[in-house]
Amino acid sequence: MSDERLKHRKQFFDYEKELAYINEMNRLGWKLERVRHGRVYEFVKTEPEEYTTLIYAEKKDKLKETEALARRCGFETIPHRADGMKRMLYL
Repeated sequence: MSDERLKHRKQFFDYEKELAYINEMNRLGWKLERVRHGRVYEFVKTEPEEYTTLIYAEKKDKLKETEALARRCGFETIPHRADGMKRMLYL
């Protein structure tokens, strides 16, 4: 993986628009590495279309279980502080 990094400031109120933005960046060769404060998206340079990102929202008490299952299935979780209710999972 490259050391080339990119930060974008954006704010979304719609999961589908946020996901479309992230996956367009994936198609251009930028893997989402972290989301800070719900609006600063940090990417690292990769091969175009190497990654696809999913956003999963779940009840807070079920999120840890869902995260563990996702990891067992081979998904990589993306650190974020995007969700004041702690109900979102970026994969």
